[in-house]
Amino acid sequence: FFSVYSTDINSIIGLLATLAEVFAGAGLDVTTVRAATTGELAVDVFYVRNDGSLADSAAISAPDRRLRDALGRD
Repeated sequence: FFSVYSTDINSIIGLLATLAEVFAGAGLDVTTVRAATTGELAVDVFYVRNDGSLADSAAISAPDRRLRDALGRD
């Protein structure tokens, strides 16, 4: 089983690398990524697990703040 984390954000160079670093820092294993860019918008879906088990809601919400900080957004 997986938890799903999706983003739709303006595409920037290194976005997927930044997302991967944030998930790794939160202790989440990314098992599958569906990434697409339409114009300047990156729409990405990540299937994640926490230590091989279903990621809990706290583990899923943790990357949100880290991602905003890493991208310099409020």
